Amino acid sequence: MTRSLSSLIRARCLAACLAACLACIATSHADAQGAARPLVTALRTGDTVRVWAQSPAEQVGAVTRLDADTLGIRRRDGRPFAWAVDSLSHIDVQRGTRRSAARVVIGTLLGGAVGIVGGAYAGYGIESAFDCEGEWAGFAGAALGALTGGIAGMVTGGVIGGRMRVSRWEKVWP
Repeated sequence: MTRSLSSLIRARCLAACLAACLACIATSHADAQGAARPLVTALRTGDTVRVWAQSPAEQVGAVTRLDADTLGIRRRDGRPFAWAVDSLSHIDVQRGTRRSAARVVIGTLLGGAVGIVGGAYAGYGIESAFDCEGEWAGFAGAALGALTGGIAGMVTGGVIGGRMRVSRWEKVWP
């Protein structure tokens, strides 16, 4: 009795594995037959795209023609290009813009550095004009100017860096 139960379990496991394999094969075959369809549904005429093909290497422009086998764009300089879809290595479509955190950080750091140097120089000059005594003359003004200028520079640089926007690209092919 135990022997027939274990053979029944093995037979059902084998049938389940076979069904899973057939489902995977059928799905991959359907994907291979419909490979051109995602491009047609993902792009519209007028979309800004980045196209990589064997020649020329990378092009950016607006979609002017979109067929099952051909993609045509007009570059920003007005020159048209067209490729067979099979020759494309990949396509990105622009989906708006976004703020870049890296640009905010870089703007903040650069603004802070410029503010520290400028503030220290201005603070030293202002204090030295009014009180020029001793070995440390102008140090307090330079320190206060560096602190004030650094904070003002960081805020200004961060705001300027945050206002810069970069394109947001979405891969649509392959």
